[in-house]
Amino acid sequence: MMMLFGRNYVNAIFITETGSLACSQIYPFYFYRNELKDRFGFRFKEIQVNDLEKKLKYAAKYMESGKIDLLFIQTRFNVDANNVLDLFKKISVLKRNTKLIYLDWFAPLHIPYPFILPFIDIYIKKQYLKNFDLYDQEFTGETNYTDYLAKERGMKFETHGIKVDPSYYNKLVLGWNFITEERLIKILKKQHYRFAQNKNRTIDVNCRVKVKGKEWYAYQRKIAIAEISKLSPAYNVVATSELEPQKNYVKELLNSKICVSPFGYGEICIRDFEAILCGCLLLKPSIEHLVTEPELFVPNETYVPIDWELKNLREKAEYYLENKAERERVVAKAGEEYIKYFKEKRFLDKIGALLNRLNIKKREA
Repeated sequence: MMMLFGRNYVNAIFITETGSLACSQIYPFYFYRNELKDRFGFRFKEIQVNDLEKKLKYAAKYMESGKIDLLFIQTRFNVDANNVLDLFKKISVLKRNTKLIYLDWFAPLHIPYPFILPFIDIYIKKQYLKNFDLYDQEFTGETNYTDYLAKERGMKFETHGIKVDPSYYNKLVLGWNFITEERLIKILKKQHYRFAQNKNRTIDVNCRVKVKGKEWYAYQRKIAIAEISKLSPAYNVVATSELEPQKNYVKELLNSKICVSPFGYGEICIRDFEAILCGCLLLKPSIEHLVTEPELFVPNETYVPIDWELKNLREKAEYYLENKAERERVVAKAGEEYIKYFKEKRFLDKIGALLNRLNIKKREA
């Protein structure tokens, strides 16, 4: 253990999941690995394992020495709730002075496992509801969006969300969103993907979105495709549920003026970041009800909000196609804010704040 982490360190173990969306929470630790070590003495080891019993086994192995400062854990979104609760109860008994942190990498805004809050120190989420009081209610279908569809569109759901005890709100911490996903960082580092570099774009509106899935998942997406299709032939549009290989899709966005990004399993999608990276104007249903970091979703400044039923989608698209200066203003501001997150190394500041909150400092081995 001491050989692994060296001297004068903050010792962290990550027991994580496989898959690129889960890894978006972990990659920035690799990206800033040397700076984390130099600034905070932060050293870490990651173990990717999906099985809960194996997670417990590795947690016990690394905590029994008493040398672990931080233990970060992810779980899958479809794991039985009782099994997740059992895992954290057992780890909390083992953890000694270790701070236990849950990394919620899921797309929706709800807290899927609020019952683990008594057994952990921090619950890090990529985005959460601006109004915390909403967490003290039971959402139909589990999330705020499915609750909306149940009440406004009459959709039926068998499941219901679990309330969060307000006494644990202080454990909910805003983390970092998809901006730290490995592939997106690599796109950012390539000079030819700089914001709005291509001024001669031939696709007016891009709405290439997957619709295969549950009714509530496909709802907005089908409307978006139908509405954007109506802009043709006056405008050149891509409005389809047929997917392209990732490289081809990025090239397509680099040639698009506007990208439409409806909700998926959550309000914020990878597509939002791809659009900004590729210099597209981002049109998406309003997300003024949530908080995320970095804040790339300032209405009419970094993206253009539309209503949740997409009734004004075509109107907004036409306006920004006919008003090039306005479109480019929003595109430029979004790109500026995107780059600023990395220039200012805000992720390092976030980790510094987290360590201070948990009262964790460098120590001699």
